[in-house]
Amino acid sequence: MTHLPLRVVMVAFLAGFGCTLGYGAEIVPLTGKPIKGTITSVDAVFVTFQDAMNAEIKLPIKNLSAVELGPKAPTLADVSYDEIELTDGTVLRTGPGLTKFKLKKIEPGALAGPKDTEPPSVDLPLDAIFMLLRDAHIPNHRTEWKKLTNARGKRDLFVIREKRDTAEVLNQLEGTVLTGNAEGDRIDFEQTGGEKSTFALTRATGGIVFNQPPRAVILPTVCKVIDVYGNVIIATSVEFAGSGLKVKSVSGATLDYKTLASVSKLDFSQGNLAFLSDLDPDVEAPKPVLGEPYFTYSKNRTAMGMPLRLDGKTYPKGLWIFPETTLKYRLGGEFKTFHVVLGVDETVQIANSTVKVIIEADGRPLFSQVVKRSDKALEKLFDVKDVKELKITVDRESLYTGSQINFGDARLQK
Repeated sequence: MTHLPLRVVMVAFLAGFGCTLGYGAEIVPLTGKPIKGTITSVDAVFVTFQDAMNAEIKLPIKNLSAVELGPKAPTLADVSYDEIELTDGTVLRTGPGLTKFKLKKIEPGALAGPKDTEPPSVDLPLDAIFMLLRDAHIPNHRTEWKKLTNARGKRDLFVIREKRDTAEVLNQLEGTVLTGNAEGDRIDFEQTGGEKSTFALTRATGGIVFNQPPRAVILPTVCKVIDVYGNVIIATSVEFAGSGLKVKSVSGATLDYKTLASVSKLDFSQGNLAFLSDLDPDVEAPKPVLGEPYFTYSKNRTAMGMPLRLDGKTYPKGLWIFPETTLKYRLGGEFKTFHVVLGVDETVQIANSTVKVIIEADGRPLFSQVVKRSDKALEKLFDVKDVKELKITVDRESLYTGSQINFGDARLQK
């Protein structure tokens, strides 16, 4: 079997059978170090590959974090783009003003990708779309848009960004998007009162929101597919198609990648893994005192906005917890293990800082210990099978200042 370079991988997820393949990749398990190998087959349950010693290894998909395909996803830090969000959470980034509405389908115009890559062809039915946001790269636009969508009613919205005096406002027309024209640059829109109009798509300078009826059947999620154009697809199937991948989203959109150089990775962590920093706990802490600073915890950063660091290692995901704080996470019995790296952050300058940390599972003690600034970070793995509530309590053993604790890489695994 011919083996292709590391940056090229061919993967298939088919309901009834697996495909024999031979493509290099980096397999990232939920626990342990990444493994470089040659994928030989993938089915709905296992990824099978050969490691550097040609030993065959099977890893259950439920134990995988990702399969890295080589090409890196863009940061989009200096890129202007519009954004299409589908009803399943899929996000497609498009060139500003390049999206076309052709009859009952939408054609997104891809951002520029790396050399020798080709954007996917996209089949995107109108009923799969939640919204189109113009100039999504502007933070203020995203903030205003979130407020608008949170307060929306039961109709579609045609949104125009207008200048009034020195401020910009979002003027929204309520109604129903009927269809686009053959050229894709105009849409027919019926307003709430029944008046029908045809608008140039360029008039939607704020964007468009679609009020989609709930689906009777929601397809299961297999993984996220992340490509080199800034797209993140919530996939119900990913299958080998020629020399690329054919991806179908949970909402019914289809993306056909002719070359795998356009695909960055398959992310299996959704559904298998949950970081505490992505969850919202119930918080118990003393009531704030008027005029005094008030802190409980922060996500992924210290209170000063710095990355979490322990023993020279940075943790992109985690918690910074202040003393006299209790966090309660409702797990619902869905997870099996809880992993965390505990320690006082390197930025804390008080050498004798000490913190009391208590972790409980449905009232059962898992961990109770004083953690010192001078201690090495503690990596712990706890059994939380069938646990309904995970409770974390942080108390100070010394002065309040410097008595914060890092929960680096704090994650739950099913």
